Amino acid sequence: MKFFICSLCLFISISIQAQKKDTISNQNAPDVIFQRCLDKNVSQNFYKGKILVIDFWATWCAPCIALFPHFNELSKKFSNNDVLFAAITDEPTEIAQKFFKRTKKQLNALILIDTTQKTKKAFNISTIPHIVVIDRNNVIRWSGDGGELTDTMLNRIIKNEQVPPIQGFPINKQIQLSATPKYKPLNERAFFSFDAAESDTGKFSLDSKLYRKMRYSDVFQLSSQNNPLVDIIELITGYSKLRFITNNDLKMKQHIDLDYKIGLDTSRFRNYVNSVFINSPIKNYAISLLGDAFKFKAKIISQKQKHYELIITDTSKLHSFMSMQSKHGGFSDDYFPRFEIVGFNLKGIATHLESSMKTIITTNIQDNNRYDLSLDISNIETLNKSLQFHGLKLIEVNDKVGLLEINFY
Repeated sequence: MKFFICSLCLFISISIQAQKKDTISNQNAPDVIFQRCLDKNVSQNFYKGKILVIDFWATWCAPCIALFPHFNELSKKFSNNDVLFAAITDEPTEIAQKFFKRTKKQLNALILIDTTQKTKKAFNISTIPHIVVIDRNNVIRWSGDGGELTDTMLNRIIKNEQVPPIQGFPINKQIQLSATPKYKPLNERAFFSFDAAESDTGKFSLDSKLYRKMRYSDVFQLSSQNNPLVDIIELITGYSKLRFITNNDLKMKQHIDLDYKIGLDTSRFRNYVNSVFINSPIKNYAISLLGDAFKFKAKIISQKQKHYELIITDTSKLHSFMSMQSKHGGFSDDYFPRFEIVGFNLKGIATHLESSMKTIITTNIQDNNRYDLSLDISNIETLNKSLQFHGLKLIEVNDKVGLLEINFY
């Protein structure tokens, strides 16, 4: 089964070549530069002759916030006169102070502020959360995703024992990237391509790959290898699987390959503005093409059933959790049952909660402000307790909900 459309032959092939990965172990650490330490006065060389575990983080980074308990456990177990823990952000002091005041979170570390970003650049930190461990001789012994630093690894470093090589990019070396179109498009706003087929690897293969980019609520670039059709529909539509109704569960589970790209000009999709979802031309066109490829029609229906509705109980309390950043957003449920969400409006929050809680959650609140929430999603009771801390609540209702009906023909 194969379906392909190409408009004006404006398919762009991007080639990204990164410098070969190299070990950064046994390299001297750059200086840790900062302008201020919250709640404590420390000198610039406070860690010299000691072991330093330093976490690079930000208040807008949901995975960073989700990592706090793991980092605190390490600090509680290993922190002493010879082992120091620090966390560094390049955000202004007032932002960090406001974050800790309103969330009531604790970080068992020296909280350093470096608005110059000199430390992040010197250590070549490109993603966060990221932890670096520096030994007594100012040598980097470990560097990587904070969640991967274990008790055993840290204990071996403290005892000055050998640790496995660290794979990463060398300090002070830039990653060399090139992104040159193989064919220069006549109009970068107009290109479009869609290619979909049933996966050759079979539905039982674990070799699944997925890449996507989104603009607003629409997916405008999606590359998938060997993922279930139901997952792809969920990604494109933004509807959780809980809301799917279909006449063929088997076909929904089939694994497919998909490559889908569009340019910035969406005028070509004007006839699809409200064909399935309201005011979503790109989304509607994509699901229409997917339906043509795999022989199904999709439409929204309303059905009355019991579910939960997100409501506001304290507007002033909720507004105190308005997002402090306008350019960042994300969520993390990697450390279940902790759920960190940054920079989403209430409709988006309800959507993410629905997916994580595996129960339909709606909201009728007309509020486009973006919020930062820290929740416990163990169950509805604990979720409600943490929601109330932010001026929100879930109530059980028996009302109509929007469902996505997918009928194969």
